Amino acid sequence: MGSSFRFAAKDSGLFVVSRDKVTLLSSGKTVLVDQAKLVGDGRQLLAWSWYYIGDLQSSNDYVAKFGEAWASLGLGKTPSYRVVTVLPLQDSVVATQALLQNFLDVHGNALEIALQQAAALSQ
Repeated sequence: MGSSFRFAAKDSGLFVVSRDKVTLLSSGKTVLVDQAKLVGDGRQLLAWSWYYIGDLQSSNDYVAKFGEAWASLGLGKTPSYRVVTVLPLQDSVVATQALLQNFLDVHGNALEIALQQAAALSQ
């Protein structure tokens, strides 16, 4: 089902115990993202992860790699960024998902602007 390194470094003491795909709303767009529950060192975390590739948001590794390959061939100058949001697990996964979604509701536009500015500086 994929490897844990996307969500936790080998020496972090955290391990992915479940993975799933969930749909969220980011900057007014519906996005399918990777979700992982991590445990270790007395902690339980819930993480969401996806890519920003130009105007596209996706959790699909192949889409991100295609965007990188396209840019490396000189056919585009769209850098890709991986976004990971993490919170301690609340009373339930659903409650934690609501907090993560609320974070994106409040800060999603600022995140997208920051990534667009970073992309412009890298060109």
